[in-house]
Amino acid sequence: WQERRERKVRTLQQEALAQTWRTLFSGSLPTAFISGGWSGPCTSCRICLSDVPVTESVVLMQCGRTQHGTCRDCMRAYLRLRIEEGRVSDLWCPCKGNDDCEAAVTQEELEAWLDTATLAKYARFEKMAANPQLRSCPSCKNLCSPTMREDGKLKSHMTCQDCGAEFCYFHSNAHEPGDEACAAYERSVVKQAMLNGAMSDTKPCPACGFRTEKVSGCNHMTCK
Repeated sequence: WQERRERKVRTLQQEALAQTWRTLFSGSLPTAFISGGWSGPCTSCRICLSDVPVTESVVLMQCGRTQHGTCRDCMRAYLRLRIEEGRVSDLWCPCKGNDDCEAAVTQEELEAWLDTATLAKYARFEKMAANPQLRSCPSCKNLCSPTMREDGKLKSHMTCQDCGAEFCYFHSNAHEPGDEACAAYERSVVKQAMLNGAMSDTKPCPACGFRTEKVSGCNHMTCK
């Protein structure tokens, strides 16, 4: 009895949703059959362009435009790819810009659609975006904050609070810990660049020393 009741409720929900779509689109939606017994109106996923049953189409809550809907798999893949690229501030509706849409994904939607590992990456990149001074420990990958000198400048030497690993704020584990090792590494990088000819056509700015290269135009140059 309980199973029949639940099946009837699902059927009523599907019929109500289908009627809503028929009203919105004047009966112009195609019909799709899905291997679970669903036969009803479908729409096109705006990412893969496949026909998607209206019950499987997802639209961001801040968007609300049914014509911006995608299938669940495409939405998950779209969000996961952007997070893996570190673009946590660019989690917009896939149709952003169309119909003046500026909708962004919400935390609730991320938690509903993404797996635990991807959510952990999202939280990590969010912290790094909020605090650009954070550095990843080369040993345990914990995010560490640098310490400051009395003059307000950053200390290049860092120690992980979790595992105790020592590394450089600027160069991670490319050299031994310490200011002298850091300076020696920088000199070796510059020397190698000079040998490779990467800086052969550059000149230092007379004010700040930053090396610049003139590629076109008159002889007047302005250091940025």
